[in-house]
Amino acid sequence: MSAQTSYRTHHLGELAELEAGTPVKLCGWLGEALDEGPGFELFDRYGRVSARGETPEGASAGAVVQIEGTLAAPEEDAPRAVDFSAATLLSRAQELPIDFKSDPPPEPIERLQYRYLELRGGPGLQRLARRSRLCLELRKHLDTQGFLEIETPILGPWTPDATSAFVVPAGKGECFALSQSPQFYKQLLMVSGCDKYFQLARCFRKETALSPEHQPEFTSFDFEMSHVDSDDIYKLVDGLLARLWHAVLEEELDLPLPRLTYDDALARYGTERPDLRFDAELQDCSDEMVGMPVKGMIEAQAVFGLRFSAEALEAAAPEGSEGPAAEQLDAWLGEVEGDAIWLKVGPDTTLEGAAAGSLEEEQCEEIIAALGASEGDLLVFAAGDKERAKLNAGRLRGIFGKALGLTQGKHAFCWVTSFPYFGFDPDTGAHLPVRHPFTQPTDEGLETIQAIELLPALEEQSDDDPNQPAKGAPLGAGSVRADDPEGAKLLALRSKSFELIYNGQELGTGSVRVHDQELQARIFAMFGYDAEAVARRFGFVLEAFKYGVPPHGGASLGLDRLLMEIEQVSNLGDVQAFPKAQDCTCPMTGSPAAIDPDFVAKLLEG
Repeated sequence: MSAQTSYRTHHLGELAELEAGTPVKLCGWLGEALDEGPGFELFDRYGRVSARGETPEGASAGAVVQIEGTLAAPEEDAPRAVDFSAATLLSRAQELPIDFKSDPPPEPIERLQYRYLELRGGPGLQRLARRSRLCLELRKHLDTQGFLEIETPILGPWTPDATSAFVVPAGKGECFALSQSPQFYKQLLMVSGCDKYFQLARCFRKETALSPEHQPEFTSFDFEMSHVDSDDIYKLVDGLLARLWHAVLEEELDLPLPRLTYDDALARYGTERPDLRFDAELQDCSDEMVGMPVKGMIEAQAVFGLRFSAEALEAAAPEGSEGPAAEQLDAWLGEVEGDAIWLKVGPDTTLEGAAAGSLEEEQCEEIIAALGASEGDLLVFAAGDKERAKLNAGRLRGIFGKALGLTQGKHAFCWVTSFPYFGFDPDTGAHLPVRHPFTQPTDEGLETIQAIELLPALEEQSDDDPNQPAKGAPLGAGSVRADDPEGAKLLALRSKSFELIYNGQELGTGSVRVHDQELQARIFAMFGYDAEAVARRFGFVLEAFKYGVPPHGGASLGLDRLLMEIEQVSNLGDVQAFPKAQDCTCPMTGSPAAIDPDFVAKLLEG
């Protein structure tokens, strides 16, 4: 890449390969003064150089300068130097308001207020450069697969019961909403015959406060394909990620990426988002440990255990120590609500730790055998009712794995598939849908849907039972009681939906869509939608489906989240150019700002 323009012959990243004595004309920002002799540090997006000579009159830190001179011989562990004979001040700079190298660092609000200064010469620009490269490689790969890059509208329909996005007045008392995803548009593109679509879609999500992993504006890699099933989608994304990893990180991914069903992920890892960077899997130790005289075990319905090897403990131990102290292990256990203990395997099949004092030798042997443990291993257990114990064990797995350093410098993808269609809300006694209604059930689920009775014959509605449906009410959306056998069928129903998991974090979601109109009608009924609600929320999509819709499916992957994980930063804003603060404001521009109510009224009037 040549940087030559009328102002410069090279950018500062090109100097490393040039021979000493090469004449150069360079531009950049003026940095700190050199420790020895007259001169200053000159830097740009690509690198830094020691500029040796007299500083132009009136130039201070942050000024933009141009120098002309010759490149000096390289010195070990030092940036290249240029002996310049002419220097021109191109742009003055006031005293910089913030020192981004200060200790302690600037407050987050100050950083965002002067975000352009934080980017200048810092790691933020390198992250944006990697983002650009990632997008380029993504486009190249999908082009070879026959995809069309198509932009869909950002201004979409607003419905008070379905959309919580940002509202845009359109006149005559009507409004648009900024799109949270291109979901309906990409399905309509399949009706149009597009066959393969993608875009880097700008999406909007309205929240009163942001967690570090969220922003009100973000970018998703969104795609849809016709005449595909789940395996086709997995294969496409596997190949795409392999190319990105090779091009951006110069690493190779083993394909195909691992696949786990939702039920299998919960059983083996205690979570639907397993972190596969380390091997510890949950083991059901209920038969061996329920009823043992240890904290929580006597009353427990189930006990799930984890084994962390002696080698892992040794690798995590500070130099000169024997591993985490008992106080530290207790603190990690305290991060979950529920009964949990730890034990360490000593010599001759003994167990060590506060919980080991009440155990007989035979009981110690049973526990060690149940987990296949050996001397020096750390054993962690969660107890309680079966579901809670399993989830707590999954949380402990993540806490201990990270604390022991088992995730450092590693990455691991997996697909989690066959998610439930419905979940149970114990607070209301309702069975509620957890997937959108266009999600295709699994082949087994199709039989379940056909077998479910949609209109329970109820003569009266109980005034004191809000979960009791009115006569003729459709199944779903709170109308199924906890003890209703139809509820068990709903909970067993699985869908052709999936999530792409990276390092224990959701990176993307997708599904195969419903293309059969009769099946779609039954699913709407299961969700408890009446005809008016269906028409209001999905009418334009269903109208298009009347004219022939191919089997189709797709997914959306968070581009910002992917880059955040690649860069190993914990804040989504660190991989965006100009992010918002946690209260969804922009300190740099002062937005959002108050608007004259009369002006808003005029906008709505049109």
